[in-house]
Amino acid sequence: MAFSLILMALSATLSSAVPLSGNWSSILPSPDIHWHPCYNDTLQCTRLLLPLDWPAHENTTTSPPLPPPLSEQDATVAIAIIKLPAAVPRTHPTYAGPIFTNPGGPGGSGVDFLLRLGRYLQRVVDKPGTRRYDVVSFDPRGVGLSTPAVDCFADNPAARDALFLEGRGTWGLDRGDSAITYSKAVMQAYGQRCKNSKGARVLAYVGTPSVARDIVAMADKIDEERRRSIDADTYPAHANTEQRQLELKRSIAPDPQDVVRVQYMGFSYGTILGNYLASMFPGRVGRMLLDGVCDINDYVSGPGWLNHLYDTDELFDTFLHGCHLAGPSLCALAISSDSSSLDLRERLLDFLTSLDTQPQAVLSSDSTIVILSGNDVRTLIGYSLYSPLTYFQSFSKTLSAAMTGNLTVLADALLRGGYIPNHSSQATCSAPGPLQGRPTGIEGLHAVLCSDAIDVTSKDTAWWSDYIRKQLSFSSIFGAYWASLRFACAGWRFRANWSFKGPFTTPAPDSRRLAERPEAPILFLTSRLDPVTPLSNARLMAANHHGAAVVIQESLGHTALISAPSRCTARIVADYFHLGTVPGSEMSCQEDCGPWDADCHLFNHESSQDMAAAHLLDATALRAFRQDQQQLRLLKHPLGVL
Repeated sequence: MAFSLILMALSATLSSAVPLSGNWSSILPSPDIHWHPCYNDTLQCTRLLLPLDWPAHENTTTSPPLPPPLSEQDATVAIAIIKLPAAVPRTHPTYAGPIFTNPGGPGGSGVDFLLRLGRYLQRVVDKPGTRRYDVVSFDPRGVGLSTPAVDCFADNPAARDALFLEGRGTWGLDRGDSAITYSKAVMQAYGQRCKNSKGARVLAYVGTPSVARDIVAMADKIDEERRRSIDADTYPAHANTEQRQLELKRSIAPDPQDVVRVQYMGFSYGTILGNYLASMFPGRVGRMLLDGVCDINDYVSGPGWLNHLYDTDELFDTFLHGCHLAGPSLCALAISSDSSSLDLRERLLDFLTSLDTQPQAVLSSDSTIVILSGNDVRTLIGYSLYSPLTYFQSFSKTLSAAMTGNLTVLADALLRGGYIPNHSSQATCSAPGPLQGRPTGIEGLHAVLCSDAIDVTSKDTAWWSDYIRKQLSFSSIFGAYWASLRFACAGWRFRANWSFKGPFTTPAPDSRRLAERPEAPILFLTSRLDPVTPLSNARLMAANHHGAAVVIQESLGHTALISAPSRCTARIVADYFHLGTVPGSEMSCQEDCGPWDADCHLFNHESSQDMAAAHLLDATALRAFRQDQQQLRLLKHPLGVL
């Protein structure tokens, strides 16, 4: 069953489509940036045409020259880009340009991310009176609102559910060799389905090197549009002067030594994308913040996804310990007679073992049949660890109800979260039209993950059995599920047209903007205990980049900025984007609110804007994000923050 959870993780049932109010179908893709008001005219959107095959277009593998113009014959992708404009005009002295963001994934929707968290991130980085930024995000090629789609089930989305149901009866990859062998056959069928699909032609062109190159192109095009706009305001079209012609020429073709520098914030898999960007194009980096750090060497050249669960079970134990200390008033799992969290742990593990031994037939609230297994509950627990501030108290109520006999609450959680197809809704039975909020399917994840990493299609059952054992040794809670992520590549038939295997490093930064050098060192952020991107990864990756620093936020959950508010972290981030400086040595920041803090009102409706200002955060934006996440659901992307 565990391997099939990833199929549902990104299926049409689960992956909530990008909101429709952006009216993207009215925006014609163009090789230049043309911003259009969108989402109640508070944001700006565009669709940028870029080459499908960058190496063929530029005849290069690393440093990007100015690309030749696109012709009508070129194969292209149309990248959906969204911008939250700065609080000041682009001619204002405090305007500091765009900061690109990526929410992880692979294959996470940047449009969705900005709609949910753009204002919060802008509040973190802005320094009123000193620096004001645009926040920009995008749907990576093949994902969400970018076209053409990476979609093997476009003509029949319900076929995803059928594929999922084929594998669910194995109960998980940890159930032995027969489960592995059968599951591999399902993955091979999936690969064949993709090979024969209409979307097959783009599956080799969505790897991380291409997305990194897209970011460079987007930065250039956005800067070009800014220069044109300012030029048009300064020198109206009727003023056909030599000065205007000179300025126009400079705006289109700036001095090669004055290249646009990318400012970037990447979360989870977005740290892998950032690592590619910095390593492939170091001379294009202005500022780079990487939060929730992945081990890129394991991702690219190792077995894959092995260095993620080092802290997962410790975080689970911290959940149990905190629950015991908080008591029944805050944690429904706690019992007054417990002598320690070990009592709570024993009850919960007994419950899981009983479901391992005898899965239960359960009817959900809408009478949908659910066969509930121990691995179902383990995966729900694992995903609750991503956001303790959001989930610990609420999910403890769900678990408590289930352990006292109400299994319906778990069935409802599985259906609501997309763990199991719910055909009481017809949402998964019809294919959306072009740009009608198309869901980001599992293919977006696998097309990136499987083609970036080493080929595992020839690995036998013994190899996979050893791989699964290793994952379980790291985490008894999340190991079986986490093994399923890489296992999905067992039948993937596409290799990336552009491969970059490192080295993943950068030369010493220089604020003078010297060629082929970053303008500033990289800033790595991490929470103290992260369920899927451990602190050790941040230290390991920082050691490969000259001058880089690690800031540890003393919080629980996935990433620092998204897991919990911290005035200390916010100040460091704002100073970094302003000055380009990082702490001289590893330092830590305290969180402002913890998951069991009874007096933590930052996210409550009664939270005042004065409190928001005191925390240097946008409480309204954070509260909206938390409410959106209140009902525990399988995240769209295991290495993402949405």
